Amino acid sequence: MRKWVGRATQIFVLAVALSVLGSAPVQGTPVVVATVTPVGPLFHYDYEITFDALDPEIAVLTINLLPGDAVLDATLVAPPLFLASYDIGLGFLDLLPVLSFPSFGTLSGFAFDSARAPAATTFDALTVFGDTLSGDTRGPVGADATAVPEPATCVLVAIGLGALRARRTIRNRTRLHG
Repeated sequence: MRKWVGRATQIFVLAVALSVLGSAPVQGTPVVVATVTPVGPLFHYDYEITFDALDPEIAVLTINLLPGDAVLDATLVAPPLFLASYDIGLGFLDLLPVLSFPSFGTLSGFAFDSARAPAATTFDALTVFGDTLSGDTRGPVGADATAVPEPATCVLVAIGLGALRARRTIRNRTRLHG
């Protein structure tokens, strides 16, 4: 009996560890965060990009937006030594360094106004070696969006709760039979 309780505890600890590790961002991929502020009938978007030392050298970062936003095209700004370009036909917002992106730290100053409300977006980063890194931007995604846990997270939580229940049941049986 005691051996089984030890196994249940080990399974629970493993499930918690996998849950924590599974939610961490992949190192080597930049983190793109959008901050959105309503300004009258428009929305003001500010993007910041965080790099860690494991990021490969990035040549261009593209945020995939909806096409046809004339307001965005007219209000797009970039920080000094960077270029920003919006393809109104395809919806690609390209962020280009004049020299290079930093190897670590946070870069901000990419901003624009848009008539479109916040929505979930993705990005692609092309490295100088020709590799593509992809990810989801972080930030507001609209008022009707709700967080839905991944199925793997639900399974890990269920395993942990089951292990706790089994441990309690075994402990109660050993106290009764004693």
